[in-house]
Amino acid sequence: MSTENHQQNRTKTEEEKTPVSNNDHLRENLKQFVDIITTRYVNPFPLEDESIETHISGLILNSGELFFLSSHQLVGKTVFVTNLISDIAIRKQQSAGILSVKNDTHYVMSNIMSSISHINRHKFRNVFFDASDWENFTYAIKRINGKPLYIEHLPLDNLSRMLEKIEAFITTHQLKVLAIDDFPVGAHNSHKAQEFVEFFSHLKQVAINNGCCLLITVNQERHCFECPDNEYRRPSVKRLAMSEEIRSLANRFILIHRDCVFDLDKNNRDADIILVTQEDVETTIKTRFFGECSEFLNAF
Repeated sequence: MSTENHQQNRTKTEEEKTPVSNNDHLRENLKQFVDIITTRYVNPFPLEDESIETHISGLILNSGELFFLSSHQLVGKTVFVTNLISDIAIRKQQSAGILSVKNDTHYVMSNIMSSISHINRHKFRNVFFDASDWENFTYAIKRINGKPLYIEHLPLDNLSRMLEKIEAFITTHQLKVLAIDDFPVGAHNSHKAQEFVEFFSHLKQVAINNGCCLLITVNQERHCFECPDNEYRRPSVKRLAMSEEIRSLANRFILIHRDCVFDLDKNNRDADIILVTQEDVETTIKTRFFGECSEFLNAF
């Protein structure tokens, strides 16, 4: 056998052993896919009754309403937001968006694609697929393609400029629902706290003027997470990391609780989604959390 033929056979053998995952190609496709989503056309299916009945029992999103969504760290606020917003865009075909302060668009899109395709989210973030994942990936693209879903990163800036960017995002895409993920509300000095009150007052008026429902994710006070007392494990409206004046602007609250975050029991997938009114009336929905696929099962 000639050296040339031997080299060709060796190359062919190595190619056969290579997993079916063209990482560079996949990475570029995901980037282009996110770019398409963030510049998608305006929603062609306007609502007549100005409200959206979600797949969570008792959770109806009305235009002009402000929700604060809160939990302790690592419980799954971002996963909940991506599940909810993508469900509204795909199932209801209503214009829905996510502005992420902490994470970039590719991180958010990875969560959404993971929940739809049931592919482990780490495969999206590391851009490595097995042969069996490609069919699920194609299915996810078909489901989400053409839907009125918009995702952008919202860099930290002074509050007036951030308000301008949020308003432009809502009006450009005629959003019916907007989630702002990881908004830094926890200002404790009086001067800064008053700026936040004015910011949220203006933001709520923007939502009312444009017929948009707002969901803003915030943390519980940090010392509650670090406290071993069981009383502080379950999230509470009173322990939101914000002033009482800001809390009073919300129409309703969504709290998420998972015991396993404190017990470090990875086999415990139980999760509670707690809907709370300003009158402290609570409704708890039992669900299950699958972090590897970025999904609250049976909630959507």
